[in-house]
Amino acid sequence: MVARQKMGDIFLEPRHRMGVPVIDGREEKLACVYIIGPANGMVRMGYCMNIHERFAALQGNCWLPVSIHHLAWVADCRVAQRLQKAAHEALAYARIRGEWFMENPDLCWDALVGAGRLQRIPVMTHAEYLAICRPARRDMRKDRRRKHGQRLTC
Repeated sequence: MVARQKMGDIFLEPRHRMGVPVIDGREEKLACVYIIGPANGMVRMGYCMNIHERFAALQGNCWLPVSIHHLAWVADCRVAQRLQKAAHEALAYARIRGEWFMENPDLCWDALVGAGRLQRIPVMTHAEYLAICRPARRDMRKDRRRKHGQRLTC
């Protein structure tokens, strides 16, 4: 068994176990808007398709250890970009440079959720995302095993 990886305040399971929602037998490619940053009060708000790769890249480019404070999952990259832009506009008063803000991560999360409401963008928290993904992934594995005649162990 592969251990879960702790990234700041959020535990992420390894990519191959995390799963993604399944609709009509095909995996949906969701995007996430992340709030990430070091412990000094600065946060970065951006979006990506693969949070594991993005976290590794940001950690490598930051002078302090960073952690993920919040993740918001949305339908795709275009929607994530719209949501991020609206949240950036709401937090313009705290902008340091680019996607970096000097603000509490929880206030940034409130701005992100509020921007989602204003833009009418449904936003899933990371816990909601995992609650959908795990059963869907489990069902996909069972179906695959049945199809190939393998013995089910669960």
